[in-house]
Amino acid sequence: MDESTPRMTTPERREMKLKWMGIMLAAGTVMCGVGLALFAVPGIGGTAGTLGFLLGTMLFFLAPIGFFISILAGPCPYCGHDVAVYRAKAITCSACKQRILVRGGKFYTT
Repeated sequence: MDESTPRMTTPERREMKLKWMGIMLAAGTVMCGVGLALFAVPGIGGTAGTLGFLLGTMLFFLAPIGFFISILAGPCPYCGHDVAVYRAKAITCSACKQRILVRGGKFYTT
């Protein structure tokens, strides 16, 4: 293959692991409980309880978003180094510093 022909690699789609979503849901539930319990503590209860409850609520409701987010991960078409991209049309390989185009779920040379 000559240098003018673009090379292509096919990355794989990776989703958030179900185990990590379960951990985030459990941590969110625990933090909500801790936040509510801290409301009963005089002095710091209002501030610490509010922060704990808000953090727990965010963890609980943001964990399922992992079902809808996936990344493309695969070898660089130039050097073979593992690269990953979420939502971009082009990325730069951290190993060889070459620009990689992302089109149709595949990595291409420029």
